[in-house]
Amino acid sequence: MNLFKTLFKKREARFFLILVLVLTVPLTVFISQKQQNLKQKATGNNTTEFGIQIDLNEDTKIPSSAQFAALNPSWIRFVYRPDKPIHSFSSGRKSIVIFNHESAGGDVPLESTDFNAWKSYFDTSYFPALRTFVESNPNTSAIEIWNEEDHCSSGVYCPRIPETAYAYLIKNAAHIIKTQNASIKVIMGGLADGQPGYITNVKNADPASLSQVDAVGIHPYGKTPDGWGAEHLPFGELSDSIILYRAASAPLDIWITEIGLGLDDSVFQAEYVRRSFTLASSINVPVVIWYGWIDSMTGGNGSNNWGLYTADSLVMKQSGLAFASFTSLPNTPTSGIQATPTPSRLDGDIDGDGSVTLTDFTIWKTGYLRYLRI
Repeated sequence: MNLFKTLFKKREARFFLILVLVLTVPLTVFISQKQQNLKQKATGNNTTEFGIQIDLNEDTKIPSSAQFAALNPSWIRFVYRPDKPIHSFSSGRKSIVIFNHESAGGDVPLESTDFNAWKSYFDTSYFPALRTFVESNPNTSAIEIWNEEDHCSSGVYCPRIPETAYAYLIKNAAHIIKTQNASIKVIMGGLADGQPGYITNVKNADPASLSQVDAVGIHPYGKTPDGWGAEHLPFGELSDSIILYRAASAPLDIWITEIGLGLDDSVFQAEYVRRSFTLASSINVPVVIWYGWIDSMTGGNGSNNWGLYTADSLVMKQSGLAFASFTSLPNTPTSGIQATPTPSRLDGDIDGDGSVTLTDFTIWKTGYLRYLRI
């Protein structure tokens, strides 16, 4: 009798275990698949294109033709200012034009929460200026409507627009753009505060507000690529941020219209370029823009070390080499490259003849650039 009870209990336990597995495994697979779909959302040909932020306000913050060729960005992003001409960039490069209060002029009600004040500004200043710009530049690749409209540091930097007002802005701006040229991509953006709820609130204010929008731009500064570099990147995981924004913006794509890191550790900065770009590619972010192309472009922390080129001697930094490994591997420059105390890792006087030459570059390129793409 005791043996029978023991066998019965074992059989009962096996049955219970099988039942649990039958019920939980499909649920686990379903949840995992849902997360995977968000993480690896297909985006056309699944090819990430990389670009740089420039500043039309000063000629020294616009790359030369040689620097453009060395970096070979697919995209160039800048704030449009009516008193500054848009340069004729090389054929094949696309532009993201930030159209904000600097573009439109007028009496902008910054830091106001009054919907009517914003509506009046849009109707009298922003929309007429946008219409004029699109009519004059019908072949623009993409227009980003405002920049960091979710952010406000009162008294310091506050481009924030209340969600109800932004819903009004982007719906009408998109209509103006698409009426002129339906192929121009309209980007909501430059969301900087890491709060996807801003998108939800815009949609709730007007469910049709994003109906003619192509993508949502985000600025995920200070986030670690796959847990790497937390000592300089304290604001969470980059992939998690992208997934959360994708969920809020669906079915729209997420573009990273600004990402960067300003610090004096050039090796760390270069590695951050490689890791963040690799991660963005792996989860099919269509467009990634590095801020900024040169150190003289001040970053969000007030420092001047965010660039891919140095500001003083105008040589390509190690971060520029990392950038170029994603855009122009066959044409990466062989001169004018910043040397480093650790030539075994990055470019420098590898053969020990006292100068950085084509020989050094050839040795380095066959070794480290291979590592960059692993």
